[in-house]
Amino acid sequence: MNRVLTSIVAIFWLAVVSIHAQQVLDNSACGRIVNAGRIEVRGHLQSHSGATVSNGRGVITITGDAQIEQPVLDGRTEFLGDTINASQRVPQITYAVLYFRGRSIKQLDSSSGRSLVSRDTLVVEQPSQLKISQAYPLIAQGRVHHDGSVNDDGSWGAVILQGATEQLLSGRGRMSALELDNAAGATMSDSAAIALRHTLFLHRGELR
Repeated sequence: MNRVLTSIVAIFWLAVVSIHAQQVLDNSACGRIVNAGRIEVRGHLQSHSGATVSNGRGVITITGDAQIEQPVLDGRTEFLGDTINASQRVPQITYAVLYFRGRSIKQLDSSSGRSLVSRDTLVVEQPSQLKISQAYPLIAQGRVHHDGSVNDDGSWGAVILQGATEQLLSGRGRMSALELDNAAGATMSDSAAIALRHTLFLHRGELR
């Protein structure tokens, strides 16, 4: 039997402690979760239209699919699905700190009609694979560390460095396409070795 933890017109204030949701954490319309600690969702996260998750100083980890209707999620969000030959749905919204780990393919869900944006930090650990739609590239506005892969099926899916200040790129992963659109440029760390399957496109800025 599935266990469902539901927030309905309620405010949960979570500090220094952790909360664990098995199977489903369902944040219904008008529900509000305020997290300053750690939420571990060992299953699916559903935060519907009208519901909010305030995660300014918190960490949210998710092992299943996620549905998040709000446009911005602060704090640190981790997608940790680790099932071989399975996918994990990742909402294309704006995240502050975004972290990927695990063998499930991280399927960036384009149903929102907008790109996923990483505002501060993006980390993709090995062996994570991202699946990015050609129509909605991933926008990174801050630091990027990439040890995983993007679109291993050979399809086009770009990561665009589009910050307002100089960005740092590190890691030894694989990408489909990388674009630089930042007048302040980007610097690759000394140990970086990013392999590109398709294209490196420099719109603005210097890649150092």
